[in-house]
Amino acid sequence: MPTLIAYRDGIEFFRSDRNWLYPLLDLGTALEASPTGEEAAGRLTTYDKIVGRAGALLSVRLGVEAITTEVVSRLALDVLDPRGIEVRATSTVDRIDCATEELLEEIDDPHEAHRMILRRIEERRRA
Repeated sequence: MPTLIAYRDGIEFFRSDRNWLYPLLDLGTALEASPTGEEAAGRLTTYDKIVGRAGALLSVRLGVEAITTEVVSRLALDVLDPRGIEVRATSTVDRIDCATEELLEEIDDPHEAHRMILRRIEERRRA
C-alpha cells in the first residue's frame, strides 16, 4: 500500500511508497515540475497513511483541500481544521511518536515548517 497518493480533480497523478515526510516533499517537487505549476495545487486531495503536524503543515503549503488517512494526530488537526481542510481519518491520536512532531509543535507557518524540515534533512545527511 502506498504511503501517499495525490489526486488532482479526482484523478490520481502522484504516488509514493517512501517513508517519513519524503512523499509530501516529492509531491511538492512534482507540482513545481507540472506544466500548470502552482495553479493546480488548489485542486489537490490526498491519501496520506499517517498525518502528523509536519505532514499537515506541508499539506497546507501544497494547497491540499482534503486528506484521507488512517491516523491523524490532534496536533495535525490543530493545523488543518482552522484552515477548512477536510480530514477523514480511521483513528485520531494525541500525537505521532516522531521527533518532527515535537519540533514543530509550536510552529503554525507552513513555509517556516518546510524550511525547518529541509534543514533537518540536511543535518541528517551531514551526520
